[in-house]
Amino acid sequence: MIHAATTVPYCRWVFDEAGLDPATVRSVGDLAPPPILTKSEAVKQGDAPRSEAVPKNQIMMTHTSGNTGVGFHCATTRQARRRNVGLPPNWIYCYSSAL
Repeated sequence: MIHAATTVPYCRWVFDEAGLDPATVRSVGDLAPPPILTKSEAVKQGDAPRSEAVPKNQIMMTHTSGNTGVGFHCATTRQARRRNVGLPPNWIYCYSSAL
């Protein structure tokens, strides 16, 4: 959680809004359920859900097919795509590398 708060602007904002200091979390009981990051909110947030710890030269863009009517473009890395090979839809790549 400390890493996410340090490197992911969206996580930093979520923690601040919840009044949560990741350094004080000692167990799951210290946490309230996090807000759901919907597709529309992710689009609105732009690059905020992307970790600043990933060098920009390692980021590649990918997309979902838009089976809900609207495609979704997001950032990932070649390493994240290789790690997720064999798992179903492309959104997993987006989700796993955006948070």
